[in-house]
Amino acid sequence: MQIKLPFNIKIISLDYHETFFSGRIKFHEKPYNLKINHNTNEKTIKLPFDVIGVKNQNTLVRISADNGIYVEEHLKFIGKSKSMIIKSSDIFEEIMNKHAGLKTIEVFFK
Repeated sequence: MQIKLPFNIKIISLDYHETFFSGRIKFHEKPYNLKINHNTNEKTIKLPFDVIGVKNQNTLVRISADNGIYVEEHLKFIGKSKSMIIKSSDIFEEIMNKHAGLKTIEVFFK
């Protein structure tokens, strides 16, 4: 299978809360809300826009900073929601100490 180019999503803000991160993102100049949950049972992602021809598929999600630091994990894409929702304890724990410099979320589909 060939991997398609990623969606590049700009992180506008990212705020730490005890059990989740909340923030704002921008995709094609349109702002959306972002929530990253600490969840040990699910590793999923929902996007605030349609992805034609993709449903219930594993995807690579990479969150990175300008200085080269990044966090990535394979998550199951489960559809559309009003905001971008990432459920992953691994991503949550990795960005807990790095969230101030994170600038980009990339979502890769096969």
